[in-house]
Amino acid sequence: PSALQSAFTDGGRLAFVLILVGTNDLLHSHPHQLDYQIPNIINNIRAICETAANAAFFPHVGVLTLPPLASRNPARLRLNQQIRHFMAGYAAQKGLSERFLVDLESLNPSLAQDGVHFNDEGYMEFARRTRAAILPIIQAEAASKSRLVSKSWLGSWIESLGG
Repeated sequence: PSALQSAFTDGGRLAFVLILVGTNDLLHSHPHQLDYQIPNIINNIRAICETAANAAFFPHVGVLTLPPLASRNPARLRLNQQIRHFMAGYAAQKGLSERFLVDLESLNPSLAQDGVHFNDEGYMEFARRTRAAILPIIQAEAASKSRLVSKSWLGSWIESLGG
């Protein structure tokens, strides 16, 4: 919440918030605790999504699946499955700010310099995938605003004709 408030206070307008959560939770958990950790991680994602979606200007919220990890890969795959399920539930609801998924699951593991953190090429692929997820939202908003402007202009024009 403080990061969201800080962006608003500094005069910024958040249009998008990206959430990548769970890597450290998986890496720092005992293997026997992973089945317990995954529901906790999903609950954390849910709370972060709600907080972000209700920030000033109601930004679009993107959740990212976890990229390949050098270890804990079965748990990562289970978590990504739960993230997809969670995000599908949002997609079915009406009246929420736009939610979207950025899929990093299939990133090439060689793009992580230490098995966790991306190298430069990995960050470029991260950006490409994020752009691909965001672009349709931007295009839809632009088209919607264009229709509103056109309708507004058309209504004024008709009124000026006395109709």
